Amino acid sequence: MMTTAVAFDTHKFVRRLRDAGVEEGQAEAFSDAFQEVREAQLEELATKSDLTGLKSELKGEIAELRSELKGDIRELRGEVERLAEFTSREFKRQEESTSGGFKRQEESISERFKRQEEILRRDIREFRLEIEARLQKSAGEALLLRWMFGFLLAGVISIILKLFLPP
Repeated sequence: MMTTAVAFDTHKFVRRLRDAGVEEGQAEAFSDAFQEVREAQLEELATKSDLTGLKSELKGEIAELRSELKGDIRELRGEVERLAEFTSREFKRQEESTSGGFKRQEESISERFKRQEEILRRDIREFRLEIEARLQKSAGEALLLRWMFGFLLAGVISIILKLFLPP
């Protein structure tokens, strides 16, 4: 995580505490402690570029998933077409070879085609659910980062206010 340095005037902070009646040694100790806490929190703070990077990564993953989904759909369509062609050929062959058992063969082929179609539909549904789950997870992670940033910012502000406002 990359953070942006924000200037903190420790001398001014010490002077303000001293003017408020705090001994200089204590004021310097407060200033040092505040500076250390501030630096530690800034190291953990997500920057705009961090969030932008995350957003770009998420967009990339979404684009990749869409591309994969389109490819899978193309493959499934091809497979459905091949199955349809196979079924059609099988149907014609059965029709030509048998006259009495034609009805049974037609029903059998139709059932197999329906089963294959159901399997394909189920696979497509499962794939869509997986895509939706991944998208929801990515959206949840982005939301979590925003909340974490908000709480961190609120913590820093409350520390600053505690230091500058009398109890």
